[in-house]
Amino acid sequence: MSKRKPTPSKGKIVDYWVSYLNEFLPPIYSSLRSKEEAEWEKIKKEYEPEPPPAKVNDEVFSASRAIFRQSKLNTDPFLAKMSGIDFGEPCCWSCGYYSNPDETSWNKAKYLEKCHIVPAMLGGTSDASNLLLLCKDCHKESPDLKNPKYMKQWFVDRENFHNKGLKKLKTLDNEVLMFVFKNQEKFFEYMEENKGIHNSNREAITSSQLYAMIGFYEEYNLGGYMVSTA
Repeated sequence: MSKRKPTPSKGKIVDYWVSYLNEFLPPIYSSLRSKEEAEWEKIKKEYEPEPPPAKVNDEVFSASRAIFRQSKLNTDPFLAKMSGIDFGEPCCWSCGYYSNPDETSWNKAKYLEKCHIVPAMLGGTSDASNLLLLCKDCHKESPDLKNPKYMKQWFVDRENFHNKGLKKLKTLDNEVLMFVFKNQEKFFEYMEENKGIHNSNREAITSSQLYAMIGFYEEYNLGGYMVSTA
């Protein structure tokens, strides 16, 4: 009985997909993107320490986007989502979840798992072309089917991790949000004193954080301990 081929490292899987996605774009695209990045770095230096405006050379930007829109990376939903991944920061390719924002090594990202597009038990290979890097929750919920199109469709439909947090924030009154935003330093102090930690909770915005915002607003604003309204 032959041994199953070992799966490549997470870093090798990343290298494969970066190379594969780049095949859909002509060399001029990389050149234009390099110009964008160079100009962006120049703009940031000019505005330091203030945040720079989100603006680069319109002509270069428009040219690169026109090339991208005409490529398969824009017309194929699976490839479009894959091309939007920031491969410089280890995260779940499906929902965008990351455990440690300071982690830069894919191989050391223990919160990510190798997931087969076509399951090995159904004939799927262990080649990088049949593997995605997903968080444990996404890996557990991903479909195990022989036809790869269903796995890819699930991948495309999977909601971004951060969107769930935004939806929670939208349930708050704008006055609460603005009060927290204007008094962030004081709010973080309030969180340290009043919020516990659930290490198993991986939500972008937890229920504790959400209700801490309400508590902070009620105690410091409605309670008469005004912090700032400017």
